[in-house]
Amino acid sequence: SSSPTQGDDLHTIAMKHANEAWTAETENFDNARDDQRFYAGEQWLADAKQERTLQNRPVITINRIPGFVKQVTGDVRKDTPAIKVAPSKDGASEEVAEIYNGLIRNIENRSNAKAAYVQAVENACITGLGVFRIKTEYENSGDFDQEIVIERIVDPLAVLFDPSAKEPDKSDARYVFYLKAMPKEVFEKTFPDHAVIGMPTGPNAIQGLVWYSMESVTI
Repeated sequence: SSSPTQGDDLHTIAMKHANEAWTAETENFDNARDDQRFYAGEQWLADAKQERTLQNRPVITINRIPGFVKQVTGDVRKDTPAIKVAPSKDGASEEVAEIYNGLIRNIENRSNAKAAYVQAVENACITGLGVFRIKTEYENSGDFDQEIVIERIVDPLAVLFDPSAKEPDKSDARYVFYLKAMPKEVFEKTFPDHAVIGMPTGPNAIQGLVWYSMESVTI
């Protein structure tokens, strides 16, 4: 069974959930990649392009798509959305809300959140999926002080959400995966106790999702 069971360890559960999400999104991701290529100017059908090339006929693309996308992202660049905290009806004060607003503005400024928001909107226009990441990281190596940062995600198809989530913002998702390719040499130094050869291939691998190659490992 591909569904997690009570006796599964965390990694086994994660792999089964990743397989569930990838299987559900494969068709959407294929269409999204086509949209990215179309946005980049690859707008001819392969057969038609080959036929015209063989006949020495011109193959011209007048790509109008970026212009329409820029109409949307241009508005976001001029009037960038920002997080706003408002006091509730349960006695919270305007002063406390303003303190939180100041803290959040500081996080957004330090993180260059505008770039993350614009990238998310651009990706949403092109592929239908736009994401950015909120995470914590250590301020200095060796200490325990952490700070909140907003991180830009260039490739929205590196993110796998729970396919059973119903809310548009995925706030009801049970899980989410963020897949990143790490050079094999870095992986071996970072995770010396985890052999690459132990990663799934064959019938247990996720169809279409390459976990490792000669050069890199997906984490």
